[in-house]
Amino acid sequence: MAAVIINLDETKKIVLDINHQCALLGLKAVEYRTGKQKMKCWLPDNIKELLIEEYNRPDGKKTHLALIKYFGGPGTWWLSEFDPEDEVFFGKAEIQEKEFGYTSMQELRNTPIRAPYLWIERDFWFVPTPLEEV
Repeated sequence: MAAVIINLDETKKIVLDINHQCALLGLKAVEYRTGKQKMKCWLPDNIKELLIEEYNRPDGKKTHLALIKYFGGPGTWWLSEFDPEDEVFFGKAEIQEKEFGYTSMQELRNTPIRAPYLWIERDFWFVPTPLEEV
């Protein structure tokens, strides 16, 4: 398991650097044939590891920091944890109202929005924020 990152400013910097790298890819971040963001931008390995790290923390040690934001179609999702075994995120979602809960990676990743070539995508400009503040 990766070393525990306790410094939230360091975590934010890591995420912002990855977001910046993906944003620089522009249209290259999107699969040409499907219109989906490529997985390396949709859920970069470094951010995925941070989400797993948060999932594995004991309850009293969790940071509750949303590291990633997805949006599109019916809602917005701010996510702070990822269970790699079940491929489920934990965070806050706003579909009709804001609520904490779990959402499947497969559901977020593979659900088209109203028309072909429109998908739920990751916000490359999102700044990591505590879940209670989103």
